[in-house]
Amino acid sequence: MKKIHLGHQLAYGSGNLLGSGALAVSGAWLLYFYTTFTDLTMVQAASIFSIGSIVDAISNPIMGHISDNFHHTKLGKRFGRRRFFIMIAIPLMIVYPLMWMDGFGYWYYLGTYILFELIYTMVMVPYETLATEMTSDFSLRSKLTGYKAIFGKIANFMAAFIPGRFMAMYGEDSSKSFLYTGILFGVILSIAMAALYFTSWERPFHEIVGEKIKSPLENLKQLVLNMLSTFKVKTFRNHLGMYLFGFGAEWLFSASFTYFIVFALGQKAEMVSNLNSFSSIM
Repeated sequence: MKKIHLGHQLAYGSGNLLGSGALAVSGAWLLYFYTTFTDLTMVQAASIFSIGSIVDAISNPIMGHISDNFHHTKLGKRFGRRRFFIMIAIPLMIVYPLMWMDGFGYWYYLGTYILFELIYTMVMVPYETLATEMTSDFSLRSKLTGYKAIFGKIANFMAAFIPGRFMAMYGEDSSKSFLYTGILFGVILSIAMAALYFTSWERPFHEIVGEKIKSPLENLKQLVLNMLSTFKVKTFRNHLGMYLFGFGAEWLFSASFTYFIVFALGQKAEMVSNLNSFSSIM
């Protein structure tokens, strides 16, 4: 097994710039962007998030199943069952700034949002298991996940701080602030994905223990059975409940906080960025 150095730990942690940063920007500002700089109504804008959540719930387990069995394919054997999806995500980060362009209609924004959600799932599902591929040493895996958490905090700060700086430069009435935020994050995410891909590795194929499933129908059947079996574990149900209520409350607060500050209190949107920056540090 290869040795894991500080550079590997930093590169692995940078992958969470996508996991925390991109979603933090979207959670705090995308709904506001839709209703302020496009012709979308609040109902239309909210429906984009709702549909995206449904797509995400369906695509996550499917992506996990694809990644687990991808080593049976030629591409999986050449690039890895996890790292292949990280590799193709490097150029696909260009989709992120496409979400922040004004002048389009409902179907454009729905399409770009769902497309980015699928790209996000395609990367984050394999990424979550990459640490166990790189090492079987618990202490080293803890270091990798530790740097992942550190970069998550850095990403949260960047997601809060950067939009406010563009607002200060271009004004709060200009959609350029959000477009340039999207472009900058797209570049940062592409660099992070490249660093993650070129500094990571996977376990040899002969060490992978798995079942070969013959047909797509059996694939689907096995996937459903695997998903249902997890609910038999009480600990899993407890953690699922904590996750849903905890992160659900956080996402609800993130989406409504911007509106509360701007429209209820009558403050500038830049103040939201400053408050979120302070909150991320605390």
